[in-house]
Order: sequence, then structure tokens, then C-alpha cells
Amino acid sequence: MQRYTTELSRKSRTFVPDMETKIETTNTGGKVLALDGEELIGRLEFSFDGNVMSIDHTYAFKKGMGIGGVLVSAANDYAVSKGLRVKPVCSFAYAWYERHPQFKDLLVQIDSRS
Repeated sequence: MQRYTTELSRKSRTFVPDMETKIETTNTGGKVLALDGEELIGRLEFSFDGNVMSIDHTYAFKKGMGIGGVLVSAANDYAVSKGLRVKPVCSFAYAWYERHPQFKDLLVQIDSRS
């Protein structure tokens, strides 16, 4: 298991001053954890299929604090650093990518969810 703390996660402390993200990976996928000190406040789960990282689920255990955005941003940073394409299966991640078109080149072809 590998752990990463992203540069963006250190810059994205808008709502939770002590929020830290950690990425844990296995051969088949992994998760991004959002921590406020020792408290787990969010989790994002992803899986791998070749060079594609599917963002499967995003959970924020405290609402209205920007945790989901920080989780997807950290997952995106990880994908960029590893040269992966991204498939945002999770509706929250899909919406995040719609709001951040600068990353559209990372995305695999996905159907519109309208």
C-alpha cells in the first residue's frame, strides 16, 4: 500500500483548516482519505482498468465543507502524476469535471448524464 499527500491537498484547506488527504493504492484500485486531524471526514474510492482510473464513489461525512471537491481534486492530481486517464463514474466526480473543463483531455469518453 502506498500513501501520497498531494500538493493541491495542502493548498485546498479552505473550510477545514487541518484537512489532509492521503491516497492508498493497491494493484486494482485505491482510495483518497480526507482527514481532519485524526478524524476521517471523507473518502473517495477508485479502481483501475489498464491506464484508466474510474472514480467510483465519493463520500463526505461532513456536508457543506468542500470535502468532496478536495477528494476529487486529489484523485485528479494522482491520475495526472501517474499518466492515467479518468472515468468519473460517481455523479459527484462527473459534475466536478464538468465544472473543471481544463481537465477534459484526461477523461475517457463518457455519456452525458442529463
